[in-house]
Amino acid sequence: MMVEINPLTKGIMDQHVKEFLLIDDSIQGEKWSRENFLFDLPEKWNLSLQVLSNQTLAGFLIASNKDNAFHIHRLAIGSDFQNQGLGRQLVERLQHIARTRKVKLITLKVLNTNTDAIRFYERIGFVLKQREKQNVWMELNMNE
Repeated sequence: MMVEINPLTKGIMDQHVKEFLLIDDSIQGEKWSRENFLFDLPEKWNLSLQVLSNQTLAGFLIASNKDNAFHIHRLAIGSDFQNQGLGRQLVERLQHIARTRKVKLITLKVLNTNTDAIRFYERIGFVLKQREKQNVWMELNMNE
């Protein structure tokens, strides 16, 4: 399987938003609309990534710069491509960008009922920082 991780630009998103919406359907919780995917956030189009397998969209990571940290807003891998390390590769690429820019934290929020996602993030180094009624906040300290 030929896999490549590429920057996710607004133009690519606009052109292929239906493919992103299909993959997004597998995420637990609030569903994103076309507008959510195309909404501009600080540095979103410099930090977001897509993973392609044989030129087919296999997954994506949408991030922005928030409070001097990179914040992952969305990470999803298509069902045909799960359990192949693609989610880890996307996060590792974002970590690389963070290190080169001397960003110290990567943060995210996930539904507290999404135990698979929480376990995944813990396996790759994220720690639980705060528990809310419906969500948990996690972070990855780039200094550790």
